[in-house]
Amino acid sequence: MSQKEQFKQLRDRIDKIDDQLLGLLNERAGCALAIGAVKETTAGAVVYRPEREAQILRRVIKASAGPLTPTQITGIYREIISACRSGEEKPKVAVLGPIGTYSEMAAVKHFGQEVAIEFETGIEEVFRSVETGDTDYGVVPVENSTEGGIAITLDCLVITSLRICGEIDLRIRHALIGKGAEAFGMVKVVRAHPQALAQCRKWLDRHLPNAERVP
Repeated sequence: MSQKEQFKQLRDRIDKIDDQLLGLLNERAGCALAIGAVKETTAGAVVYRPEREAQILRRVIKASAGPLTPTQITGIYREIISACRSGEEKPKVAVLGPIGTYSEMAAVKHFGQEVAIEFETGIEEVFRSVETGDTDYGVVPVENSTEGGIAITLDCLVITSLRICGEIDLRIRHALIGKGAEAFGMVKVVRAHPQALAQCRKWLDRHLPNAERVP
């Protein structure tokens, strides 16, 4: 068999598998819609059940024989669950704005793409949005590996009635932006969010020890 024939055979097989997957995904979505219909007749029922979604992820990861890794399986199933859940209702989630923050990234990682995100101006505002019922959930930074706990978040957890119902680990990466690499040694001032300056303190100490840091 030629290489071209091998490619065609394998691609035809993938097409058939995709057709089967599509049918099963639509069947799964139909089941989710049926669950939603039952919930509508049940007092106090909620759309988002983090313990149930965690149970699903644990089960499918355990059942997998590979070659997909647990991380890959989690990513795939997060989106499947998110898409099916949206057939009932999209969760409204408050995050620290503006668009493009790590809080937004964490929310999408946890809830999937099918989520209604509301951007707030501060962490306290995120808590307030959930407490008043404007949103269903809030995603806020709690701690990081370099600077420890986020004081304002910890304070809000103490003084409000809200409780933690999920956890998201997210790798944080910062970028130093300037007018060009040739000007790197001439940097005199670095402006950034206070938390970013704190997280990058060791790097700045090593590479730009004489630059003023302005929050």
